[in-house]
Amino acid sequence: MKNNVWHLQISTLFFFVCVTAVVVPAGAGEADKTVRATLTPVQYVGVKGDAEKFRALNWSTDGYSGGLKDLDIDYQLDDGLSLTFNGHALAQENDAGAALFLNKQNLGALTIDYDTFRKYYDGTGGYYDRFTTLRVNDLNDDDLHVDVGHFVVSFSPAFADSHDINLTYERHNKSGTKSLLTWGAVKEGSVTRNISPTSQDISEHTDAFSLGGKTEILGFNVKGKQIFEYTDIASVKKETNLSTTSVAADKKKRFQYQNPSAEVMATLLSGEQWFNDDKSYVSLGYGSRKIKSEELENIRETDAGGNPKNFSSAKTRVNAKGENDLSSNTLVSNFVNKLTKELQLTAKFKADYTYREGRSAYPYDASPSNSTVGAAPDGIIEAIDYSQNKNSRTHWGQNIGLRYTGIPRLSLYTDIETGQARNDLREQQENISHVLQWERDTISHMTKSVYTLGGRYTPCKKFNMTTQLRHRVENNDYDNKVDTVGAINSAFFDTMNITGDEISARLTFIPIDQVQTGIRYQLVDTKYLTKVQDLFDHQKSRTLAHIFTYDVIFQPTEQLFLNWSLSRQIAKTATPAASQSSARVPGFNSGFTSILTSASYAINDIISLTEAFTYSWSDNFDNFSSIGLPLGVSEHTYNIELGMPIRPKNSDVSLEPHYGYYNHNSKSMSGFDNYSAHVVWLDCNVKW
Repeated sequence: MKNNVWHLQISTLFFFVCVTAVVVPAGAGEADKTVRATLTPVQYVGVKGDAEKFRALNWSTDGYSGGLKDLDIDYQLDDGLSLTFNGHALAQENDAGAALFLNKQNLGALTIDYDTFRKYYDGTGGYYDRFTTLRVNDLNDDDLHVDVGHFVVSFSPAFADSHDINLTYERHNKSGTKSLLTWGAVKEGSVTRNISPTSQDISEHTDAFSLGGKTEILGFNVKGKQIFEYTDIASVKKETNLSTTSVAADKKKRFQYQNPSAEVMATLLSGEQWFNDDKSYVSLGYGSRKIKSEELENIRETDAGGNPKNFSSAKTRVNAKGENDLSSNTLVSNFVNKLTKELQLTAKFKADYTYREGRSAYPYDASPSNSTVGAAPDGIIEAIDYSQNKNSRTHWGQNIGLRYTGIPRLSLYTDIETGQARNDLREQQENISHVLQWERDTISHMTKSVYTLGGRYTPCKKFNMTTQLRHRVENNDYDNKVDTVGAINSAFFDTMNITGDEISARLTFIPIDQVQTGIRYQLVDTKYLTKVQDLFDHQKSRTLAHIFTYDVIFQPTEQLFLNWSLSRQIAKTATPAASQSSARVPGFNSGFTSILTSASYAINDIISLTEAFTYSWSDNFDNFSSIGLPLGVSEHTYNIELGMPIRPKNSDVSLEPHYGYYNHNSKSMSGFDNYSAHVVWLDCNVKW
């Protein structure tokens, strides 16, 4: 199957190349032609250790690969025809693409774009050092990846300068198997920890058609677009519990089959105009969207041998179905006015209304069941949960800002953003006999304010400074008009208030012409105050982060260029979970540091040397094994790449041999996902 897909990609690229060559007739009066190609005839990656981790972090496979790295073809003809093509094809990486742009004067423009690439995943689960046999586990699948691609065809016929129409078809797809972070249970003795790796097979396709256009009406530039989109997804989540015991329930498997689909219809309209001698600007936009979606779900549990079983709290679900209908209308406006030469005013407004209705039926085949060895489902639906919900949301947003440049060498700005929202949510659930089980009618109100003040100061050409202050306040209040006693369901918050402060500063200094330095600092302080149902006290949480960055660019000679960058991020999070008597999660302190260096040196007019080095590390591992899972990551990762471009004089061919070394060391996983890798490759550039 993989070979068939790759053959299709090569055929697509070959088709584009043929179109590029054939569409230009021999006697068309050729004015200019440029062809550039970069070939990678060989690339070899040798990995020692966890090859899956290497692929996931570097988006590259191990072993041999190679192919066409880049191909550019550009035709400019005397008769008003221009054609541009760009493509690449790397077989082992499943990385291929082709883009063709064809423009004919007085006829129109055609764009065809195709691209596919592969994203790799690591199949290792969590780590618990107090286990002896199952402290870390892997999916034992050496080919975890998802292929992502798209195909776009767009045509714009030629009209007068003030008119434009565009017809576009898009196809987006994903397919493959990826690992998830919703891990299954692992049990040794009487201790259970959720560290078993899980995976998901996914196949996703989206088709979209759009018709857009623009014109001028009464001096306004008016644009419109109609979009229809259909998405279909089929996925299977696979979860396997692991255990050293002989109890069947401790080794059960769960398969969750989901098939969601959605139809989207959207209309976009906008208009804009500059007036008052280009001192004032106004724009207005409207968007309407309708979404109809549904999902079919089945859940099957089995024993370790794959035989269907019901254990305690049986999860067998048969043809569960949910449907949702959503409609929304959005209005936005923007106004800019240059009050004076030095003072500019901006104002923005947004109003949005969204309404959604949903319904679902969730059938259970829950008997017979057995908590230890399991029992085969009898195929009879014993229970059905019927759920209904209605949700309407109204949101308003306002923004006003000023920009002032009347003070020499100084520019100042300020913004005030406000927002208000009302969200009405009605939910209820009935059993198989349509007897009400619980219901909730919640009205939530949200108000938000964001205040920003900033400026840029440039006392001289060798020094400038930028500073910004921001304060944010958000209040959420949840009024439960109807609330079934004892049922804490989807809306369990009573209040949630958020206060945030942010400070950022940047300094740039050029002491001499060969040196430029920059320092950036950012402080983010966010506080949460929440109240949950049935709890009288408010709960406080806080996240505090500091980010430091230092850059240096140094070019001592014309042949030598150096660049260094250092970044340090420090964050601290504290929640009420730190004070719980059981299942306590202490506050989390994290730190991350990265260093980046690059250099290039021209030995002579033909040969140069290049270097790129990255080193990042964190030391955030906290071993809370006595009360729960260890949290945080402690690891060191560094990569170095060396190159030697060789560009002979008066030649259209150049070579670039490269060598790279990649190393990853994880203390928090006790070395289970460590790797080191050597990479060599050769690029060949050709122009004709």
